[in-house]
Amino acid sequence: MGAHLGELTPLQARLVRCVADWHAETGGWPSVLQLATVLDQAYGSIYDRVTICARKKWLLRGTQRDPGIRLAPGADIARMRVAGVAALKAAGGAAGGEATRKRHRAARKAKQQRICLCCGNPFDSDGKHNRVCGSCKGTDGWRAGDLDAGYRVVL
Repeated sequence: MGAHLGELTPLQARLVRCVADWHAETGGWPSVLQLATVLDQAYGSIYDRVTICARKKWLLRGTQRDPGIRLAPGADIARMRVAGVAALKAAGGAAGGEATRKRHRAARKAKQQRICLCCGNPFDSDGKHNRVCGSCKGTDGWRAGDLDAGYRVVL
């Protein structure tokens, strides 16, 4: 790879690859808005990434008459180096692999102690939406929607 081409993050590499694929399929060059739509990202996010990729000599911005985003001369997609790929291969997984997803899922499912808004007793809440304990929800008054059935609201 030429010395003038900088190493890319995985998201920047995806952007450069999208520009190359767009040109191969349509013969034209995509705009920032078209890239944002295809990559399902915000316009500003794609605009910033295009700017960074242009500084790293991978992409060129178009002119006012022809606003498409182009591959820079010498940008060889086949020889693209992506930051962290060697480390990921050595670890045997992709970024955000199954182990990471399992940790995040477990953290989201972790129960948290909360105070019941009806009886004031602590209970294991399923999430921020769960503010009334199971004992209070199991009463006839709760099921009937009778909020004056002897409950005190803890503020």
